[in-house]
Amino acid sequence: MQAEVIAIATDLAEVIGGAIALNLLFGLPMFLGGLVIGAVSTVMLWFQGGKSQTTFERIIIVMLLVITFGFIAGLFVAPPNPVEVAKGLIPRFKGTDSVLMAASILGATVMPHAIYL
Repeated sequence: MQAEVIAIATDLAEVIGGAIALNLLFGLPMFLGGLVIGAVSTVMLWFQGGKSQTTFERIIIVMLLVITFGFIAGLFVAPPNPVEVAKGLIPRFKGTDSVLMAASILGATVMPHAIYL
């Protein structure tokens, strides 16, 4: 039971994140954005498994290509300064607050609840 609750909480965070993204990008109300994300996720899961597995894989590939082309377009629209990019690869901590922030980011990335599942 506990594992199911944790899985639901993880999925809920993904739906809320998608709703926030739709709100920021298109001004869609949060509740409607959550419904859209839930509906799109459900439709995509219908294509997973069985004979439609290749359709599901193609949908995922197209979504990844859209993200890739978006990043590449961003490089041309607002090219980054290579020196600043190199500086950004070196971690710098300014006080205890920045160390706590780095630990928080690391903890959110590692996601112990996902390891538990």
